[in-house]
Amino acid sequence: MAKKRSLSNYFGFRWLITPTIIKILHIIGLILLNLAMIGSFITGIIVLVVGNTQVDLEGTIKILAIIGFIIVGFITFFLVNILWRMICENIILFFSIHEMISGIERTSRDIEGKMIEPEEDDD
Repeated sequence: MAKKRSLSNYFGFRWLITPTIIKILHIIGLILLNLAMIGSFITGIIVLVVGNTQVDLEGTIKILAIIGFIIVGFITFFLVNILWRMICENIILFFSIHEMISGIERTSRDIEGKMIEPEEDDD
């Protein structure tokens, strides 16, 4: 049952806007996290391949370092995306619980209203 989007529901906190905001922030966060990880990944490879660093790697060791960096980069890439998704899902979970409890409250109020029968006059 969809909530009616009215001012009374908005100010009565029966219609919540935060789940929508969290979904938008999830997408923005995914974009920013992935761009940052790709940027650091490319920067790391550039430093290993052409950078003049304190560590002087040669030949096979340099190739193994690049392969290791790529593998760790991919693992980190997937773990960060999954972790960000889990954080957003947990926030939305609290709002889903609120919606379920509100629905139970409305249903019990409706049932309670139907159970109360008007008293009849005994004349």
